[in-house]
Amino acid sequence: MPMREGIYGLLAEFDTPGELVFAAKSAYDSGWRRMDCYTPYPVEEAAEAIGFHRNYVPLICLVGGLMGLAAMFLMETWVSVFAYPLNIAGRPLFSWPAFIIPAYEWTILWAGLSAAFGMLAMCGLPTLYHPLFNAPNFRTGATTDKFFLCLEANDPKFSVVESRDFLKSQGFDVEWHQYRMPHSVCEAEIAAISCLAAGCRQDMQDQPKFVPQRGTTFFADGRSVRQQAVHTVARGQLNEDGFFYTGLIAGKEADMLPFPATMQVLARGQERYNIYCTPCHSRVGNGAGMIVQRGYKPAGNFHDARRRGEPLSHYFFVMTNGYGAMPDYSAQLPPADRWAVAAYIRALQMSQNAVEADVPSGVQVENLKDIAEQQAYPESFAQPWSLPATAVSALPPDASQGTPGMAPATGDNPPASANKPYIPATSGKAIAPKGVK
Repeated sequence: MPMREGIYGLLAEFDTPGELVFAAKSAYDSGWRRMDCYTPYPVEEAAEAIGFHRNYVPLICLVGGLMGLAAMFLMETWVSVFAYPLNIAGRPLFSWPAFIIPAYEWTILWAGLSAAFGMLAMCGLPTLYHPLFNAPNFRTGATTDKFFLCLEANDPKFSVVESRDFLKSQGFDVEWHQYRMPHSVCEAEIAAISCLAAGCRQDMQDQPKFVPQRGTTFFADGRSVRQQAVHTVARGQLNEDGFFYTGLIAGKEADMLPFPATMQVLARGQERYNIYCTPCHSRVGNGAGMIVQRGYKPAGNFHDARRRGEPLSHYFFVMTNGYGAMPDYSAQLPPADRWAVAAYIRALQMSQNAVEADVPSGVQVENLKDIAEQQAYPESFAQPWSLPATAVSALPPDASQGTPGMAPATGDNPPASANKPYIPATSGKAIAPKGVK
């Protein structure tokens, strides 16, 4: 690399920051402008003594922040108005309030980066070489307990003899050094960075590996994803209690719970039911949920004779595997919650189909119509449910299967059959299906 020789300046060493500040102020008053102070810790008086009063980093930070704000705002405008215009709830394409948060984030990002890189540029960093490194006392004292003032040779007032005489006239010892440095500091920095880059390794990036969902020639079947080893069980997938996870005993449904039906279980089931089941089945389980009222296929009515006769695990099985147009909810509901919902469905059925024998002794039985009148509910509160005209079904209604909106079967209104038309219930005692206690 080309080398050049020359004098960078004269370096004066001081023991205290007060001496440094006094010498720097004297040099500045005598006309020197190209000089710098080097201290082991910040000395603000020294910066003021050499005329360093203006810091451009805040201005650079401001400009960078404004550029980030403008860049993000313009990009969002271009995307929303020109590139991908979308009609979202009838709002105008140029909905600038929605642009504020991303633009604010970019303002902070650009301001921070501008301040960091601006400071490095203003300080001339990174500096891999400096002429003062040739002075032994500077190398050992600049970062410990010594203070230095350097009159630089590129000052118009500088001359070796006059500068040395000036510092000596102030009563200070002066040491100066002839130096050798690269012709271009940038060339030295580029060379150093190249050496560092040459030592970088990308073993983890370049190592042989299988990319998910891609084939491979390593295995005979051509698949990179391997099958689970035979007779092994992944952690958390033992599923030792078959009835708890499947709802089946010897391949058949059972009218029982795998754990006691406590009030906590019913409360949990009610909470999950209201979240996941009410859109189709409604809160009372009559199959007239809100999306059915909006035209979706009618859902099952939990209070018809057929569904009241299903064993308890049937509802768990349906939630696990789906049924007809109903998708499975195994991803949304863990097994314990599915059992809790099934228990709550049974509680709903009992609430709509209870008989006097189910009432504990000493408790007064009231008629639902009387309660509706006392609470000023509408007359339809105690009447059979009805489906909206918008509800559609892919197949004609089959009364023997039970349809949404059916009232509970009663003595005056027994379960309908394929040969007997269905008549809405008006009064009487509810009858339980066979096999249900």
